[in-house]
Amino acid sequence: MLATVLTDRLAMLSIIATVLGARLGHVFFYDWPIYSQQPLSILKIWEGGLASHGAAVGMLVALVLFTLFHRRKYPFMTFLVTLDAVVVASAFVGGCIRIGNFMNQEILGLPTKLPWGVIFLRPMDGPAGIPLHPVQLYEAFFYFLVFVVLWLVWKQSKKSLGAGLLTGLFLVMVFTFRFLIEFVKLPLSQLLDERATFNMGQLLSIPFVLLGIYLLATCRRRKKAHL
Repeated sequence: MLATVLTDRLAMLSIIATVLGARLGHVFFYDWPIYSQQPLSILKIWEGGLASHGAAVGMLVALVLFTLFHRRKYPFMTFLVTLDAVVVASAFVGGCIRIGNFMNQEILGLPTKLPWGVIFLRPMDGPAGIPLHPVQLYEAFFYFLVFVVLWLVWKQSKKSLGAGLLTGLFLVMVFTFRFLIEFVKLPLSQLLDERATFNMGQLLSIPFVLLGIYLLATCRRRKKAHL
C-alpha cells in the first residue's frame, strides 16, 4: 500500500515536472529570441517545442522536492536511491518519445546518401523531399538498448548496488550518445552561431556526462558507507 501511494505521487510529480522542464528548456535554450517577443506563445505547448535536456533538469528538481518531502518519514529514501528507481524506466520512455518524434517528422537529421535515409514529406522543422538521417530512430534504438543494460545490471546485482550506479550509467551512456548524435542533426537552437564548434544540444549534454562520471567514480564509496 505504501509503495503504491509513493509511486503514484512520484509519477504525477514526474509527469508535471518533465513537461514543464521540457517546455522551459526549449524556450530558453533553443528559441528564446522568438519567445521573448511573443511570451504568451510559451503557453502554447500544443504547437510543439520540448527539449529533453530541460526535461532532465525538471525531473531532477522534482526528485529533489519529492525526497525532501518524504525523507523525514522514510529515512531510506535518499535522492540517489529515488533517482536510481526511475532511470531504468526513463530510458524506455525516452525511446518511445523518439519514435513519436519520428512519426511527427520533427528533430530531423542532416541530408544523407546512405541507403536508410528517410524522406519526410511534411517535416515540422527541416527540408522536405530529400533523404535525411533518421536520427530519431538512432536515438530510440540506443535508448532501448540503455534500458536493457540498466535492467540487467539492476536484476543481476540489485542487492549490492551502490546508490547512484544506475543513474551514473544512465547519464554517461545517454548524454554521451546525445553529444555524438548531434553531429548528424539539423541545428535547432537560435542562440548559437552556426559556425560554433558545438551546438546547444552538445553543450547541454556535457554537464550530465560529467555528473554521471562523478556518480560512477564515487559509487563504491557510498556502497561501503552503507555496509
